[in-house]
Parts: sequence; structure tokens; C-alpha cells
Amino acid sequence: MAVVKKPWSDRAGMGCAILFLLPFAATGVTCAVMAVWHMWCCWDAQSSWTERPCTIVRAELKAQHGEGTTYKVEAEYQYEFNDQPFTGDRVWFGTGSDNISGFHENAHRELEQCQKQGRPFRCFVDPNDPASSVLYRDVRFEMVGFLLMFVLVFGGVGVGGLCGLVYVSRQTRRMNDARELRPSEPWTWDERLQDGMYRPQASWVGIVLIALFWNSISWTVTLTVLIEEWKKGFSWMWLFMLFPVIGAGMAWMAVKAVWHRLRFGLPVLTVRPWPLFLGDPIEGTIDFPAVRPCSPDLNIELTVLKKSTTEESPDTTLFREATSISNDGTGSAFRLSSPSGLPRTALRNDESGTQTAKWQIKVTGSEGPSDFEAIYELAVFQRPATQ
Repeated sequence: MAVVKKPWSDRAGMGCAILFLLPFAATGVTCAVMAVWHMWCCWDAQSSWTERPCTIVRAELKAQHGEGTTYKVEAEYQYEFNDQPFTGDRVWFGTGSDNISGFHENAHRELEQCQKQGRPFRCFVDPNDPASSVLYRDVRFEMVGFLLMFVLVFGGVGVGGLCGLVYVSRQTRRMNDARELRPSEPWTWDERLQDGMYRPQASWVGIVLIALFWNSISWTVTLTVLIEEWKKGFSWMWLFMLFPVIGAGMAWMAVKAVWHRLRFGLPVLTVRPWPLFLGDPIEGTIDFPAVRPCSPDLNIELTVLKKSTTEESPDTTLFREATSISNDGTGSAFRLSSPSGLPRTALRNDESGTQTAKWQIKVTGSEGPSDFEAIYELAVFQRPATQ
């Protein structure tokens, strides 16, 4: 089984992936810092800053037009602290313009009325630094939610992707070291496959991440839009509620997936013989570390799939066989056949050009997937010429 390494292409691909993910990670981290800084400043001002009367000298609303119109309220005000005059220009704990929840328009309207009518307003002053003051110290939760959406989306993609690259890089390095030591024993290269023990695919993680991704965006955008639409009355913008409704369904699926994970744990599929070669009969057992399914029997199905070369066409099923065992907790073994003419499974960094296939065992309860379902990816090797 010839396998060729291309360390230069691997490093080049890793470098391109890092360059692609870094802007996402930087955006997510920046938005997280902005959200935390805003909430910290508001909390500090609410807990220790002193309220003082002030006179609004100038109130101005600046608009920036692009794909949408954003606003920024600017103000200048005068106040006294310990009988000393000060001038401030900070309106809120934030910078830049936005159009979220109408904060800038409302603040400008309030400040402009005070200026025109000559009424005093109030500001909040840092007693440790009287030159530092602010007009509005409340947390802008709509803005925080907007920033958290970018944290989850961009930070999740960037930081999560970089962590995944580090994990894959380390694992690949260990596999390459093992391959150099034992080039004719590919079943020893991947430490996850030692002793023929498999754990199910963590499909629940993907379900939870998709639900979090969808709900973080849909609820933030919908609430931001509807807060303003509520003041105007009914409009077609209320159709945005369809997205949170879909998100609620995804959240329910995520809760069910997590509940199954907590209930059954990670059932271990033990396959014998090990290593498993093409043509060897597959024997194995299922061990549950936690609660067993309610079904009296467990259905075991082996499927060998040839991956499609295009996204439009489906995978080709090369072989399928099913059996069942009693779910009585006695460790009943199952037995499935394995025709020798089928392709082997693919290996990481596999450049041999040999045809490969996906070998998959699906275990379900006899009462259906709603009771229990787990999917395992098998590693099946081509028998060495000496055996």
C-alpha cells in the first residue's frame, strides 16, 4: 500500500488555511473585546460614578449613507464637580455610527430639546477623574447582541477553525512519525484506531453548532428590526419572525441530540479481528457506558459507500448488509460479511491513487432512531502481500 507524503504541499495548504481564518478570528475577537469593554464601562459608571447636572452646549446628529443610513449623535456639555468647571463630549460608551434600536436618533432628540429649551440635563462623572464623564451609562443590549452575533459567527469560524488546524496538524505529525516507523502497518498509524475500538460520530455537536449559529443571527436581527417596527405598527417586516420560529425548531433538535448524548454516553463498538482486512468477516459488540436503549433488539447495518466525485450526484452504495442482536446487556456479538472485492478505506494524506470507499456501521434501536442511533466509521485495510 504505497502512500506518498507531500510535506511542502501540506504546509502550503496549512498556511493558506491560516491566512483565510485569521481575518475571521480577528473580527470575532475584536467584537468580543468591544462588547466586554462596553458592558464593563457601563457597569463601572453605574456602580461608582456620580450624577451631576449639566448644560447641553451642542447636540448634533450626523448621518452616513451607504447600503443603509447610520447615525452618530455628538454633543458637548458643561458641568461642575467640586466647584470646578469641566467640559465633556462623551455621549455613550462606544464609538462610531449605527442604526440599531434608534439610540442615536432618540438621544439627539432628547439632548436637542434640552439645549433649545435651556433645561439642564444630567451627566455621570468619574469621581477619581472628574474630567471623565458620560451622558448615557446604560448598557445598549441591542448593540451587545449585534456584536455577539459577529463573535459567534466570525469568531466561531476563525477561532474554531484555527484550533481545528492545530489539532489536525498535531495528529497528522504523529501519524507521519508512525508511518515512517512502520510503513507496512497502516493500522498502527492512527492512534484513534488502536485495538479496533470505535466511538460514534459526534453528530450532536454539528446540530448544536448549527442551532446556535442560526438562532444567534435570526434572533438578533429580528429583534433589532422589530423593535423599530413595533412603534410603526404592522408591516411586512414581521415576516422576520419566521426565522426565529425555524431557529426554535433547530433548538429543539439540538436539545434532543444533547439529551441522547447525556443519556447514552459514547457507546463503544469493538470490532474483531483487528486489524480488519478486506474479505474478513466482521464480528463485534456494543458496550453502553450509561443507559441502554429501551428497544429489545439492536439493528446493525453495514454500508460501503463510494464517494461521489461531484456534489450533484449521490454516493454509490457498493455493499449493504444488516443483522440484529438482543439488547439484553450480555454483550451479544454480531457478525457481518466483508467481500474481498470492495475498496479499502481512505487514509489521511493518502496519495496512492488506490480506489477507496467509506465503511460505515449504523446501530439503531428496533423501535426506530428516536430510541437510539449511532454511526461508526470503520477502518478496513488491504491485506499485505505477505499475508
